[in-house]
Amino acid sequence: MVQFEVVDWSLRPHFFQVVTELDDDLDAWEVAVWFASKNVWLDGERPADVLDTDLASVIQAARVDRFISRG
Repeated sequence: MVQFEVVDWSLRPHFFQVVTELDDDLDAWEVAVWFASKNVWLDGERPADVLDTDLASVIQAARVDRFISRG
């Protein structure tokens, strides 16, 4: 549901900017879980909750998590 605007069910444009950071390392389910889980790089906030207010930090968190997952 994080990919849709609640008002009109259109796609949230910023969602795909973040997904491109995670796509190579996570499957669709893992991406959904990533958006719904508290993230240490976002001071314990869920990426889905701050996507519209702090896109740059969400993208950076995705990059860090991708870097960590690759080892």
